Amino acid sequence: MHKGLKKSQQHFDQSLAVDIADLRFRNPTMLASGFLGISQDVFNRLYLSGAGAVVSKSISIKPIEGYRNPTVVSLENSSYINAVGLSNPGAEEFSNEIANNKEVPIIISLVGTSEKEFPRMLKMFNHLNIVGYEI
Repeated sequence: MHKGLKKSQQHFDQSLAVDIADLRFRNPTMLASGFLGISQDVFNRLYLSGAGAVVSKSISIKPIEGYRNPTVVSLENSSYINAVGLSNPGAEEFSNEIANNKEVPIIISLVGTSEKEFPRMLKMFNHLNIVGYEI
């Protein structure tokens, strides 16, 4: 349990629990893959805020720098456009980032330039506490 939460904040209504394949999530809400998804600290905060699971930013075998700023633009109607160019730290660095994950159900989004890259990335992540992959 997170030390900063009050006891009343630590209880979630289990009536929203959902089974997907053989996985049980406390609710069906998940952070979609995107620009928030590369930090274990952010994953922890999102989960403690009530997300049922967190989907990482798309991760590649090698780091990708992505597009130059601005990569997120706010529109007048409170909407946002996001185009970061698949920027990410690469599979090795990201696996180190989430190596100590104990509680958060993480789904890793994988991106590759060839089918040969995917088995290599799976080897980097399969030993970690994650619940699945998005391709």
